[in-house]
Amino acid sequence: MIVWGLDHAENELWKQPPDPVLEAVAKIVSSENREWEGSPTELAQVIQTDMAVNRLTKHLNVNASRLLEEHQVKYEYKIKHEGRRIRLIYMVVEAPAFEVIG
Repeated sequence: MIVWGLDHAENELWKQPPDPVLEAVAKIVSSENREWEGSPTELAQVIQTDMAVNRLTKHLNVNASRLLEEHQVKYEYKIKHEGRRIRLIYMVVEAPAFEVIG
């Protein structure tokens, strides 16, 4: 019979490494400039990436929830008559109100 003993336990949650593309996209919008809209090509130019435009939009589609969670930026991708459009919206995160009961 083999008895296993616990050597050590990881107590920190795993965290994804920073994503430079998401960080660059997040810098476009802020509390002062809450919204940006343009084509995928315009976005690639603004963030100065060498990533192909179709790869950039796929990356943002896959990581939209991470962009919102980590950077408070909502990502929308729509195809309109004028062509493909990306919309970035800075989401204001308000601190929860606490009631002090004394």
